[in-house]
Amino acid sequence: MRRPLLHASLRCRRIIPPTGLVLYGRIPANQLINVINAAGQRTFTLSRRCSQEAPKSTEKETPVVSGEEMVTSELEGKTSSGIDDPSAPSGEESNTVGLDDEGAPRQSESNSRHQIVTPPIDRLPPRPFTTFQGHTIGDKLIPGKITFVGDNRFAFRINGRELSISYIRLRDGCKCPRCVDAHSKQRNFRLSDIPPNIKAKDLEWIGTHLEVTWENDIPGFDSSHVSRYTLEEIKLPQTFPDSSSTGSRRRRIYWDKDVMTEFQHWISYEDYMNNDTMFTVAMRWLSTTGLIFLKDIPDSREMVEKIATRIGPLRNTFYGPTWDVRKVPEAKNVAYTSQFLGFHQDLLYMKEPPGYQLLHCLRNSCNGGESLFADAFHVASSMSRSHPEEYAFLNKTKLRYEYMHKENSYSRFHKVFQTSRSDNVESLARVNYSPPFQAPLLEPSRATSRSVKHYQMQLKSLKIFTNLLEKEKNIFELKLEPGQCVIFDNNRILHARREFNTSSGERWLAGAYLDDDVVMSRFRVLANSDTSKSWTQYMDVRDERSAEPWKRKAEARHGNCEISTNGSKNGMLPMKFYLPQTGQKPKESRQIKVYEHGHCDLAKKRML
Repeated sequence: MRRPLLHASLRCRRIIPPTGLVLYGRIPANQLINVINAAGQRTFTLSRRCSQEAPKSTEKETPVVSGEEMVTSELEGKTSSGIDDPSAPSGEESNTVGLDDEGAPRQSESNSRHQIVTPPIDRLPPRPFTTFQGHTIGDKLIPGKITFVGDNRFAFRINGRELSISYIRLRDGCKCPRCVDAHSKQRNFRLSDIPPNIKAKDLEWIGTHLEVTWENDIPGFDSSHVSRYTLEEIKLPQTFPDSSSTGSRRRRIYWDKDVMTEFQHWISYEDYMNNDTMFTVAMRWLSTTGLIFLKDIPDSREMVEKIATRIGPLRNTFYGPTWDVRKVPEAKNVAYTSQFLGFHQDLLYMKEPPGYQLLHCLRNSCNGGESLFADAFHVASSMSRSHPEEYAFLNKTKLRYEYMHKENSYSRFHKVFQTSRSDNVESLARVNYSPPFQAPLLEPSRATSRSVKHYQMQLKSLKIFTNLLEKEKNIFELKLEPGQCVIFDNNRILHARREFNTSSGERWLAGAYLDDDVVMSRFRVLANSDTSKSWTQYMDVRDERSAEPWKRKAEARHGNCEISTNGSKNGMLPMKFYLPQTGQKPKESRQIKVYEHGHCDLAKKRML
């Protein structure tokens, strides 16, 4: 069969597809070529006409108009795009039939011009509007210029950017004493109570607040009801969004063995329990690295509960509010033996595994028994770069975990890599991997070549993840001493334990769980009440020992350097570089950002 050829105009010209063309499924090649040729013919005709009408420019520039100008032009009867309507006849030109460059009859403009019209988004009705100016407080100008008011929304300009807010969302966010109880913080109306066609009667900036009165308010609210909003409440109605320092998509420090060795955070029991500033700093380290340590804990079995409840209420499971990790005969959990325990997470056979885990060391005098920790987010991030196909596969793969005993029977599926999407950004939310408690595969009785290939890909992907996880450079190891405790994120940090011998000693840990919601609540409370700024400046470097990793990185790139030990300013550590060829004379001064690294490896953070 002869292959259809593209229209000649498509070989050197840009295609403007016909409006409304959507291709679904598979289309035969000859039909697809015909569609493209039709589009090419239109493009060719349009481009020739543009070259005749405007020899110096083949494209007509579209002016950019603001929202206020658009509404004004609509009120005056103009088009919203600011371009004269090309289809409207102008004098005798619409009836003139001339010849083109090749001598062929030229059709009339009104019939031959193929215009592509982009309809305005949510065109405002022709309703008069009022512009309210903002107020100046000191040298700060409140961005209160309301550009237009419509029947269902209004817009205002801030820092050169125009924001459009619907009246429904604005009314729903009212937190006045009539709408939200001052003591219980509970709302006194339902979302469904808001009239679908609710309108604002008046909008005005009063100082730092926008005051709104309503034309048709919720039934029961009379004309005396006034809604007041700060600029932050209008821009971001959620107090702690997912991307904030206390959200699920908060910035984290991904670490390996070297990074955790340098930046492991220890806090004494006394500071943890009685020093609010040091406790806040410890919690911020927990939120970013997922792993912190306590020391100098009194020798008591009840201490693990006191440490946990400093954050929030305990998570009670069939193991009890607190539990012991020690060797017992005929153990129902591999953790209660002395054998090697590989990397895993706890209670994945439940629908909602605990978010955080505590292990308080009471005895550890035997040989072995070292604790191993690995950042699964760091490993997954490395895998997404080195093996993107296998990473994407594990992002869709669910494994089943189970705990089957006479007294308790649990079973649950979890994705290996569980992601969340917010603001069109996908981020890793949790990793689920616990081979000791993994259940057998549920394969149908009739296996096919496709199902076999699926399992082969699953084995390959899990093997890559396991190899990366168990690399020595990704494992942080230490042997907990009596009086020490570790707190770690069970959704992110995988833990393991080396084999130990109880014939020469004893190993006894007391454990507890905390739900993720409990810990996140504590993060938000600390961030909201952080008067000392210890939550935001938790990595304030004040001694040369803490700055050693940055000094080595600076010397590797720039030669000898000195470090100022006067503390950081706005989270920045001042460093003066002395290049070798210039002797001791300062060549330049730079700054290195030491916190808020985002989703990247701290050890590989580029020097700023």
